[in-house]
Amino acid sequence: MANLEPLSRDEIPEFEPLLEMVEAVMGFVPNSMLTMARWPELLNSFAGLAAVVGGPGSVDRGLKHLVALMASRAAGCRYCQAHTSAGAVGAGVPERKVAELWEF
Repeated sequence: MANLEPLSRDEIPEFEPLLEMVEAVMGFVPNSMLTMARWPELLNSFAGLAAVVGGPGSVDRGLKHLVALMASRAAGCRYCQAHTSAGAVGAGVPERKVAELWEF
């Protein structure tokens, strides 16, 4: 059971454009974002960071997801590992490489 329950989308209409974008990219809205909405400045800051890190640049999108996955694994966060694994595969990283990341 979570210490803080995620808010429902109906409770945070001001974030609907952001949540729609996240849902379009990820296929769902993570409960972590709905929980961060309890502190709007936190969600806005996180969304800004994610946009900069995940946005266009010279580093390959798949590599960015692998770095995020490795950080999630090193931290032992299974919740994050689920999201970053799916993101890596969605970015074109072969499933075998994701599964054997520690070997690469």
